[in-house]
Amino acid sequence: MIDVILADHQELFRVGMAEVVAVANDVRIVGQPESPEQLLNTLKDVNPQVLILSTSFLSVFSKIRRKLQRRQTALLVLTEENDRTPYVRWLRAQGVVYR
Repeated sequence: MIDVILADHQELFRVGMAEVVAVANDVRIVGQPESPEQLLNTLKDVNPQVLILSTSFLSVFSKIRRKLQRRQTALLVLTEENDRTPYVRWLRAQGVVYR
């Protein structure tokens, strides 16, 4: 089973993405934090294989990175389609998900 945290400030996006992922038998959403603080609290209790992280959470990225370094969590950056900032290299992410 692949555990995924979907961290985004938009509830509609989180709910929709969770419904899309729910059709996969081997993937489950184990957290849907809507704020950076909620994400940090979730990472205390959950060890996901994948973190889909909105760019709206970058204010606490150094804290998130420290928590992820102790684990083998793949990082996917969730950004706006028109945003061409090279987040993948800068954050050392494994990929980008565009809205």
